[in-house]
Amino acid sequence: MVLALLALVVVGCGSVPSAKPHSGSAGATPVQASRPREVRVDQLDPCTLANRDALAQLGVGDQQRRIDANAANPGQVACAWSNPLGDPQTIALTIATVSNRPISYYLRSVGARPTRIAGFAAADTVGTFNDPEHECIVAIDVAEGQSLLVMVSNDLGDLPGVSHAMLCEKAHVAAEDVMRRLLARTG
Repeated sequence: MVLALLALVVVGCGSVPSAKPHSGSAGATPVQASRPREVRVDQLDPCTLANRDALAQLGVGDQQRRIDANAANPGQVACAWSNPLGDPQTIALTIATVSNRPISYYLRSVGARPTRIAGFAAADTVGTFNDPEHECIVAIDVAEGQSLLVMVSNDLGDLPGVSHAMLCEKAHVAAEDVMRRLLARTG
């Protein structure tokens, strides 16, 4: 399941159903690739960017799996949290550092919506092979040519009442928390 989630992030982005902009988002106004400061993620372990309290608040299981760079995108390292297979499903969280794709890569995706996270330009999107109602990816422009991805998903579609908009709200909460931790760490 986690590898499938990462493959969705690695391969590219697809279309998103139309939805209202999130609070704090720029709506239809294009987001410029701007950031309050440069925060490089090429040497960062994404597994250090979440904690149990944040996971519990999002309704995410705490089984962690590190996913190192792969052939589809050697510049990406991810960490995913979910329930163990066989347990009742929860929403999953994946955090990925991407050292070789700028925010413009995600903003070009069909249906991508510009937004801002912690003052940084960002984009809401989904992976190409998944149903948009089951995931939301927030790509954050953290440094020149680098991005931080925060994905919240219900990839099995087994939780009732879960929508793309709800997952994006959770992804925004997670992304703000991740950026708070990252910025505190980098001074």
